[in-house]
Amino acid sequence: MGLVLGPAHTHLQPVQIHTQRNAQHNHGTNG
Repeated sequence: MGLVLGPAHTHLQPVQIHTQRNAQHNHGTNG
């Protein structure tokens, strides 16, 4: 499980950052 969590977490990090950035941008344009 540790080996699977390693690469999985690394790939999930950029995805989460992109989603958070998009959400912030949407909020600023909306409000």
